[in-house]
Amino acid sequence: MVIKSDTHHLYAHKIVLAQQSKYFLRAFLGNFSIAPSPVIDPGDEDDPSLVMDMVQYMYCYGAVCCNLKYPYKATLDWLIDLHILADMYDFMSLTLQTSRLLRKQRILMPA
Repeated sequence: MVIKSDTHHLYAHKIVLAQQSKYFLRAFLGNFSIAPSPVIDPGDEDDPSLVMDMVQYMYCYGAVCCNLKYPYKATLDWLIDLHILADMYDFMSLTLQTSRLLRKQRILMPA
């Protein structure tokens, strides 16, 4: 399947998305237009580059992904936005990882 926006196209496997995200699991198994479609378009609601970062993290299978280590990417705004996106997509391992990093920055209080 393809996750696309005006500026990005990323090929992904439905099984990987569904394993990592309860949002995608429900979307693919439910009675939604996304279920049979080979294309996902997040539209204007989600930043395409953040969606791409999230999907790339999914292919790390919950490990600390290189995207979270790159200094040019790991700005505080990016990390907060990625945390919000992961929470919205019900992607628990990324939500936990970004929470840990935000706690290190003293942005989030310990759970």
